[in-house]
Amino acid sequence: GVDALTARIMQGSFEHHLNLDGSGYPRVDYPRGVSLSGRIVAIADCYDALTSARVYHRIAETPDATLRYILERSGTIYDPILAKLFVNALGVYPVGTLCQLSSGELGVVMRSNPDPEQWERPQVKVIATPAGDAVDGAEIDLSDPDVGRSIARTLDARRHGIDVARY
Repeated sequence: GVDALTARIMQGSFEHHLNLDGSGYPRVDYPRGVSLSGRIVAIADCYDALTSARVYHRIAETPDATLRYILERSGTIYDPILAKLFVNALGVYPVGTLCQLSSGELGVVMRSNPDPEQWERPQVKVIATPAGDAVDGAEIDLSDPDVGRSIARTLDARRHGIDVARY
């Protein structure tokens, strides 16, 4: 026989392309709806698929764009509570996100802000000046009003040849 944990893993794997609204695949009559494990795997699989270069999706999306994609589809494709928990766990700008600050500097997200009201203001290490010169800059907390900077946009670290793991 199959133990309960193995059964949940198998069920999540089978269901992860079944959407919350009943669409998706495989096409089955599922009156009870998708299990908790299936709803969790669906979100994790989407995040992994969009943030990775794949044969069918050659250019990886940035983590923040992927999280926005998931949140925009919560309630129809993804479980809204699980989607929110997933974003809370990662932060809108997950650790390792390369970003350009409003000052023109480049930074790497080092820590998400634990305050849900400040999700868009993580702690960032400055790695380049506005002119593009590499620096071992300070780690700044973008939620501190005295810092006077914010994230202007995120960048694809691979496209810019930056190994964010160094930081």
